[in-house]
Amino acid sequence: MMSDGEQAPRPMASRLVKVPVKPTPILFCRIGWCSRYNGLHSPARGGATKGNDHERANFKPFGGMCYGYFPAKRWGTVAVEKLGATKGADFANGVLVVFFATSPHRGQVVVGWYRNAVVFRKAVKSPKARPQQSEGSIRRLYYQMRAREEDCNELKPPLRTIIVPPEITGSANHYFPQFTTPLWKRLLAKVENALGGSLASVMQPHGRNGKAWQQDIDKRLAVEIAGMMAAMEHPELQPCKNVSDQNKGWDLEARGYYYEVKAFSGSAAVPELTPNEWRKARKHRDKYRICLVTNALSHKQQIQIYRPSSGFPFEWRSQGGWHLTLKPVKVELARGTVRRLVPRS
Repeated sequence: MMSDGEQAPRPMASRLVKVPVKPTPILFCRIGWCSRYNGLHSPARGGATKGNDHERANFKPFGGMCYGYFPAKRWGTVAVEKLGATKGADFANGVLVVFFATSPHRGQVVVGWYRNAVVFRKAVKSPKARPQQSEGSIRRLYYQMRAREEDCNELKPPLRTIIVPPEITGSANHYFPQFTTPLWKRLLAKVENALGGSLASVMQPHGRNGKAWQQDIDKRLAVEIAGMMAAMEHPELQPCKNVSDQNKGWDLEARGYYYEVKAFSGSAAVPELTPNEWRKARKHRDKYRICLVTNALSHKQQIQIYRPSSGFPFEWRSQGGWHLTLKPVKVELARGTVRRLVPRS
C-alpha cells in the first residue's frame, strides 16, 4: 500500500518501433518479341538480340526452374550491387525481373516476369542442355537470371497490355526503375496491379448466382487488366490510386471519389456488385461511382461512369445518357442492367 501523500507511479508509455521493410529490387529487361517463350519460336522483332536467340526459352521450365536471358550491353554485365548484392558479388537474390519486348502493334509491352529471381553479374551457361525443337537439335543456352517455375509468369499476347513508355528506355537493354519519375511511377503501379493477385486469385469458374462467367481464364484476366488500365487512364480519374487489393469495396480512388471497375469483352454489360461493394455503394452514396468498360480488348472500347440518380441505390446514370438499374438477386448482392435513356418528346 502507498502512504498518504505518496504519488502512484506513472505508467510508462509503450514504445512502438517501426521496422523498415526492405523494398523488392526490380530489374526491367528488354528481349526480342516472341508469341511464346517456350523454346519453339525465334524472336520476331525488337532488334535486341542481333542473332542471339537465347531468350526464346525464357519461360520453358527445365528441372523445376526457368532460365532467363537478355542481351546485356555494357560489357555483358549487370550491376548487381544496385539489386542489393554486396560489392563484388557474382549475383543478387530475391529480384523481381520484368521482361518487356516490342510488340508488332502496341510498341513496348510487358511479356512476363520472374519473382524471387537470382540475377547474375555475367551470363552463364545453363546447367544442362535444353531442347530447341525448331532447330531439331539440342544445345546449351546462356542465361542471366533463374527462378523457380512457380515464380515465373509468361503473359500470352492478348494479356500483354502493360505498355513500357519509350521515353524511359534508351538504347540499353536493362533498367533499374527510377521511383521518383512520374512515368516510372505509373508503369510500376500497373506492374504492381498485375502482380498483386487481386485479379487472378478471386476468379472462379462460375458467378455468385450460378451463372457462368467467361470460361477462358486467360481471356477473363485480359479483360480485367485491360478494363483496369483503361479506367486508370480516363481523364476523370487523373490522378488515381489503385486500391483493388485492399478489399475496400472499390478499385480506384481519384479526387475524393471511389470507382468500382467492371470490364466486359463485348458490348453488353451486366455488372454484378459483391456484397461488400453493394454495402459500400450505399454507404458512400455521394462519392461512389461505377465504371463500366465494354469491348475491353478491342478498338471499340468504351467507358461509361455511372453516378447515383434520384432512384438511388437502384438507379444510376452516366453523362453519356445511359441508365443503370441495380436489382438485388440475393442477400446483399446486386446485378445491373443498362439501357439508353430516350428523351421525352
